[in-house]
Amino acid sequence: MPTTSQIVGATALPVDDAHRSFVLKSPVISFIGKTAADVIKSIPVKAGMVIDLVTSVIVEVNNVGSAAFGVGDGDATSGYDAAVSATAAIGTRAESAKGTDTFALAGKAYAADDTIDIILTTQGSIPTAGKVQLYAHGYWA
Repeated sequence: MPTTSQIVGATALPVDDAHRSFVLKSPVISFIGKTAADVIKSIPVKAGMVIDLVTSVIVEVNNVGSAAFGVGDGDATSGYDAAVSATAAIGTRAESAKGTDTFALAGKAYAADDTIDIILTTQGSIPTAGKVQLYAHGYWA
């Protein structure tokens, strides 16, 4: 399974120092040249972080049928979102859904460094164009 890294330029935006919460933001990620088995490493996560949910924001539309992607990590490829539509309108937001997505039930505590990844799925067409940006909402345990 080919793996590419898009984490150069990922940033942390502090939200609340008292509660040690933050939002991690990926760079804008392009689907051009990607294939079905690609894993796109998008946001680095450090040991000791808890990620509650991940928001995907469509930056540029992919006009290929029912193109979709998953958002997960090294433990569960779709732990944060099983199927995000890459054909949604610019600005469309998709978030981890409590009761639906594995890690959204109680967040995920990271004991070791990892990355939040985009996995190009076989749920519909593979996105081959378009762009997305991810935001991981969390706190330090």
